[in-house]
Amino acid sequence: MDPSGISSSQFSNRVVSSPIRTDAQNREKSSVFLSSNTENKINPNRLNSKELNENKKSVENELTYTTIKAPIDGVIKSVASIGDISLPGRPLEFISGNTDKYLLVRLPDDIKAGSIIYKDKKINLIPLNTTFNGLIEYRANISENLAVNQRVEISVVVFDGDGIKLPYDAILDRNGKSLVLILKGDKAIAKKIHVIAEAQEGAAVSGVSSSDKIVVAKPDVLLKLLTGISVKGI
Repeated sequence: MDPSGISSSQFSNRVVSSPIRTDAQNREKSSVFLSSNTENKINPNRLNSKELNENKKSVENELTYTTIKAPIDGVIKSVASIGDISLPGRPLEFISGNTDKYLLVRLPDDIKAGSIIYKDKKINLIPLNTTFNGLIEYRANISENLAVNQRVEISVVVFDGDGIKLPYDAILDRNGKSLVLILKGDKAIAKKIHVIAEAQEGAAVSGVSSSDKIVVAKPDVLLKLLTGISVKGI
């Protein structure tokens, strides 16, 4: 046989066989290391998953105590974004009704209103039992289609009963009494009245009739007429 061939075969066996055993040992050690490292990573994940499930159950349980119902059917429009700071009473969403339309009226708690006047129509107010910045909220049903957040002009009815409506310039306060001056010829005769209710447009009073000619003037003029001076002299 060719010595060079034997030498080549022996050399080849030595070179090849040794790395095979070493590579197998390295793979075995690497496999053990990876298996142990993976197990260490899985255990904390299992713990986190368990905690998340417990938190989820707790949140779901708390949500069962809260139910939010819309007063009407419609489309919800959000006015707050994630991360916004919301003060108490601030609206977070608006509902635009498909068929049910109404005006949202907010009034101070010292105004006891039962209705409003909108476009010459009297509309009853429905208390919502909610507040916004200290204002009491009411609902007034309408049939007109309005845009969400659209502002309209209304008159609030604070008194609905029998009485005569007078402007404030017709009423003179003297010594805790409310007086009006009624024209009798060229003189003005004082007459005591009772103020039933007051509002921005004037006062509802009793003690006079719609046929009385009542002087409407500034307080200084009314005081002069109260002394008996002739109306022609004013």
